[in-house]
Amino acid sequence: MKNKKNIMLGVLAVAVVVLAGAVNFVSAYGELPEGIPVTLGEVEAIIHTIAVFLILIGGVLAVIFIILAGVKYMYAGSDSAKVGEAQTMLKNGVIGAAIVMGVGVIIQTIAVLVNRDFFR
Repeated sequence: MKNKKNIMLGVLAVAVVVLAGAVNFVSAYGELPEGIPVTLGEVEAIIHTIAVFLILIGGVLAVIFIILAGVKYMYAGSDSAKVGEAQTMLKNGVIGAAIVMGVGVIIQTIAVLVNRDFFR
């Protein structure tokens, strides 16, 4: 319990330092200079890049989780408790992979509807 408290205090301290740096940056530069406006295509490209990255990471983690469950199942031998743990881990890995793929489909569907490519 004490270890969790120390971790939370450390995270809070880092957040305060980052926030103080951001406030200092804004106060030092005052108003930001005029810039080039951001287009909807640029926002879409950024969101698409982030979504693809997160889906890729989620898929890789799901595959690693499934492989670890298989290894755990092989090493379980005749111990029914370990076999049950491995089966649960495998089931959770498959569910996680399905969720990641489902999120990918939802994001692609929303992107098509937002860009109005669907109606052209």
